Amino acid sequence: MTRRRRGEVSESKMMAFASIILLVALSALDGVKAELTSDFRSDFEETVLIDGLSSPTDLDWSPDGSDLLLVCEQGGAIYAVTGSASAKGENDVEHYEIGDLSKLMCHNGSRGLVGVSFHPDFSTATSVAGDDTMYVYTFYTGIGKGDCYTGKWDVDELPASDGTTNTLSRFPIVYDSNGRLELDMSSEQILLETAVQMSHNHNGGDIAFASDGMLYLTLGDGLTNKLKNDKGLPLEQARDTLFGKVIRLTPEGEIPSDNPYAGDSNAVFCGKNDGFSGSSRKPCAEIYASGMRNPFRFAFDPEKTNDDGTPRFYINDVGGGTFERILEAKKGADYGYPDIKGPCSNEFEKSGKCETPEELGFEPSIHWYLHDSERGACISGGAFIPSTIGWPSDFENAYLYGDYKLGGIFRMSPGGKGCSADDCKTPTSAFEETLVEFSDATATVAMGFGPYAGGTPQALYFVTRGAGRGSNEKGRPEGLVRISYSGVQETNDRPVASIDTDITIGFNPLTVKFDGSSSTDPDGEDSALKFAWDYNGDGKVDSTSPKDSFVYKNPGVYEATLTVTDAGGASDKISVDITVDNSPPVPAIKNPSGSDTFAVGDTIRLVGSAVDSEDGSLPSSSFTWEVREYHGDHFHTIQKPTAGSDLTYKVDGPVEFEEMDASYLEAILTATDSRGLASTAVHVLRPKLLTVTLDSSPSGFDVVVNGQSV
Repeated sequence: MTRRRRGEVSESKMMAFASIILLVALSALDGVKAELTSDFRSDFEETVLIDGLSSPTDLDWSPDGSDLLLVCEQGGAIYAVTGSASAKGENDVEHYEIGDLSKLMCHNGSRGLVGVSFHPDFSTATSVAGDDTMYVYTFYTGIGKGDCYTGKWDVDELPASDGTTNTLSRFPIVYDSNGRLELDMSSEQILLETAVQMSHNHNGGDIAFASDGMLYLTLGDGLTNKLKNDKGLPLEQARDTLFGKVIRLTPEGEIPSDNPYAGDSNAVFCGKNDGFSGSSRKPCAEIYASGMRNPFRFAFDPEKTNDDGTPRFYINDVGGGTFERILEAKKGADYGYPDIKGPCSNEFEKSGKCETPEELGFEPSIHWYLHDSERGACISGGAFIPSTIGWPSDFENAYLYGDYKLGGIFRMSPGGKGCSADDCKTPTSAFEETLVEFSDATATVAMGFGPYAGGTPQALYFVTRGAGRGSNEKGRPEGLVRISYSGVQETNDRPVASIDTDITIGFNPLTVKFDGSSSTDPDGEDSALKFAWDYNGDGKVDSTSPKDSFVYKNPGVYEATLTVTDAGGASDKISVDITVDNSPPVPAIKNPSGSDTFAVGDTIRLVGSAVDSEDGSLPSSSFTWEVREYHGDHFHTIQKPTAGSDLTYKVDGPVEFEEMDASYLEAILTATDSRGLASTAVHVLRPKLLTVTLDSSPSGFDVVVNGQSV
């Protein structure tokens, strides 16, 4: 068994479905890639402020400059956090729940509470109930016109009649009897509702106020990329629907008069009209920009505006099977999805020909990256680095962004070796990419700069979802993390500790062989590494050899820790749990069975059991079921771990057409014994495949599916 600290690739989230199988040739992707460098920074300090949250999604600082911070969870909880700016660790931070939206919403799959923001004029000094600035804004998936699993679409009948809707609302903030903030849950003001969603993902969902005092919201396409309006435009590009858009409203939820289409006499407030205007001749007045797939996060530049005076911000648009992209927001812009992916049109994936967005009349991306093991495959949160922050010069004029799949944080800086479609098979942007290794955290979701009481005026804060579901990796928080600049640049990079063991569970006397020889020194001085083993967690050094063994004679769970120190005095440590006199339970999945398949709309019964050598047959309370939807190399957790041995799950969907050939479900049963030792069983469900015969009437015409003749 091996434990690693750095250099691993974490899992991501996406989704899956069943239908016609179409193989897409990706030979066009073989070509020039942008250079990616890695920068390990010993002059930064990582501090875990909160660990143990459940799927955190967003954060927002109070605009009055205080250290009050909001953090929300996908399941609906919103927390007020204080003490983060000066905290030395988790014990110095206070967080408490100020509201819970779980009864208002769906949180299966990628649905849930995904965005939160203070009113732009909120101040902790204001204590008058009913003050116009005392609001918290939220974006969540509401139950809408049905339940959390319905959503029937007919291309000829839009909008749909039932299903979930994404909801932008605000709640007044009041003070409880102890002087703590809490949301007035009975006074929700719904500002906007989208059309019914045909899928549980691609919700978009970032919200924030800009320097112009307006509220901006990003909306995903909801997997509508094959649907078109009455003019034949994809819904993401169409101005009569809210799918795949940036929305702009006043703090009261009204239409700003300077919105791109607000002056059109036919304009409709679509967020008050089932998410559609009813005609391509009637634009949605709240639209600011169009043509995006899943603009999950965006970030405002705190210091600069565009030449026309509009706020400057970047949009992190989650891609499909090929590219992730970053867009520079412009008033009235159309970024071309689904015709444009990354730097090229769809033709690039088929033939290698790169038709640029400019050639097709769309606004281009400013940066993009191919899916691979170095860069990841799911762009997440972003943040501009303030010029007054006091960070080193190589962070000047830079933008940070995370990738959920890889888990890393990247620095995007001007001065890259851009290569156009005329000169390179795979175009590259004019920005340099650097993987900044100042955190071991993975699965970053949202980030932003906030106040810091250390040596610099601000620090980077982000929320993370740990090492991914099912991982036993230690030291990966699920919560709030701070990155601060220490000002001390070590010329000696710290080593990377690694533990290999032959066994981690057994009965006494249990002899475990430990091997730390795969630990490395980035400076190339592996032979000079010094080792210190603490096998039983008592704080004493038990061995200084790279390899050794230890005999455990008493029952219990022991944390064995290896500390590795290099010649320059820098160190790293890593731990692994050793369980003595307790064998793991053996779970068995009874349903679904090996021959079962699935289709969208099916209800799958999940039945499992487990036998434990010490406890016998485990009760229902010892089990959890998790369901993941895969396509390609990434997945969506569409049912979070849910207690019980006998449950049901209704399959939601669909996915994008070109990704259906790699789609399947994974049902994960976890059994935990009375001493906390857990093990899992996994069953893979393949989709029901249909053979479809396509012909034309009259015969002789080409039939085109997803842009290809069949």
